[in-house]
Amino acid sequence: MVVELAGGNDGFNTLVPYLHEPYYRMRPNLALPRQKLLPISDGMGLNPALQGLHRLWEQGYLGVLQGVGSSASYRRSKGDTAHQFSRDALHAVWGSSGGRQASGWLARSQELLANERSEPAWAVSLNAPDDGPLLGARSLLSARPLNLAGYGDVLGFPSAVDEARVAVFEKLLSIGGRAFDTQLFSDDSFSRSLRDVAGLIGLSERGEGGSIPLHRVALGSFDTHRDQAVVHTRLLSTLGDGLWAFNRALEQMGVASRVLVLVLSEFGRSLGENATAGTDHGGAGVGFLVGRGIYANLHGHYVFEEQQSPSIEFSSLYRGVLEEHFVLDSARVLGRGPLRHGIYEYGPSVPKNLA
Repeated sequence: MVVELAGGNDGFNTLVPYLHEPYYRMRPNLALPRQKLLPISDGMGLNPALQGLHRLWEQGYLGVLQGVGSSASYRRSKGDTAHQFSRDALHAVWGSSGGRQASGWLARSQELLANERSEPAWAVSLNAPDDGPLLGARSLLSARPLNLAGYGDVLGFPSAVDEARVAVFEKLLSIGGRAFDTQLFSDDSFSRSLRDVAGLIGLSERGEGGSIPLHRVALGSFDTHRDQAVVHTRLLSTLGDGLWAFNRALEQMGVASRVLVLVLSEFGRSLGENATAGTDHGGAGVGFLVGRGIYANLHGHYVFEEQQSPSIEFSSLYRGVLEEHFVLDSARVLGRGPLRHGIYEYGPSVPKNLA
């Protein structure tokens, strides 16, 4: 499952580099006190709103991606085009050429996954304003937010999807006693979306919901140009608590070892706060991996400067997911490019890249 922090999440106040003096000097109002942070390593602490993720870290189920992003998008994205270029890079969208329709990396993965199964693979996108990495996917169940600007409540039923898929989704919604405790989840659009994904995974595992290998849920908006403190805290609390509940639901169904969660945002924010109590667009950001058997450690290195190259490229990370989780040829999805980034623990330390 891909979780997208839409709008550009502030990595500096997500994974706080509390020994980096410029962080406190350039954020006189937004910097978080060291004593309130949730420690994960010497010099690094999680935002106190991320209690749920910190519990996953302590259990050995969380990997923290430092400096993750796309070099190409930062060189090209300026002004109003920043989000579009960066989201295209995040989604690894290939544009139309030679009559080929634009598609995202998960949509192209779907074609290979379908070949591995006796029935067509399909995909789910919830609480997101667009299809993103699933752009161009076939058999896509896509439930859009009612409020695109605010990433608000999810529509009750999917749009533009065939009757068979609608029937599966309606079956999910009609199930009163799922195979997990639904009270784990809060009553917000993101948490409800995670609850529904957990339910779809349960249906699929029981052979009642078809083959559903690809799920994507969005949370936002993280585009905090003004009055960031309260908004960002609320969003991170929703993220951490939601993923903790999702993990518990998977455990209750006995499927946690089969699910990998990838949490990313199109870019980070500026190190310095602005004049409106917010932050502006930045460079590489912070992401997370959640799962069993992953490198449950810090990945990459921290990136402080907007124009500094990411320590982990989106495309390298996706190659790791494709090759290690789905056991697919990543070149058929992403073309030739950077070596894959290690996802699962085959050795004692996180590799910089793999052949």
